[in-house]
Amino acid sequence: MARTPDSLTNVYKTRIGREVRDGGGLKPDVEVDWGQANRLIYNLVRDNWIFDYANRYYAQHPSLPPVGEFVITDSIFNDFKNFIDADKLKYDKVCEEMLKSLREAAQLEGYMNDSVSAEFDNLQKMLTHNLQSDLDLKRPEIEEYLGDEIVSRYYYEPGRVQQSLKTDKGLKRAIEILDDPAEYRKLLSAPAAPEKTAKK
Repeated sequence: MARTPDSLTNVYKTRIGREVRDGGGLKPDVEVDWGQANRLIYNLVRDNWIFDYANRYYAQHPSLPPVGEFVITDSIFNDFKNFIDADKLKYDKVCEEMLKSLREAAQLEGYMNDSVSAEFDNLQKMLTHNLQSDLDLKRPEIEEYLGDEIVSRYYYEPGRVQQSLKTDKGLKRAIEILDDPAEYRKLLSAPAAPEKTAKK
């Protein structure tokens, strides 16, 4: 989404003098880093691996601890990893695709020789994906989706929401601010007035 330049927006002020601009919605006082989307997790969600595993887990376990006590244990996560059929899970391997394109470009532009080809081969070995390693690397993010899905089978949508709040970065940051009165007051205070230059 394109950002509207400040020169094309109107400036308004709140009761205490905080500046608010139109054109593009409100800018948050505090921005939270939500991380970057990952192709592996995208495919796990899109192709229903997490959804289907949660169904199987529910069929095999008649009860679940309360939402506040439930966690994805090593046993559950390893069971999920074993549930995935590596031959059926097709996820975009960005590094491998980019390396393939770079190799083709080097060939097309005349840079390819035995030495360059050998370097490409070495790089390809270093960047080859291993599903089990990729799953372990992305475990924290996978656990969020997996926990939400499993809990929702037992406690429905209210349970899913409660489970998701346990790892919600926005909520965590908000609590940190509310627990710090000085930071809270600073965020909501009016901007300091610029100092006036004395006339000569």
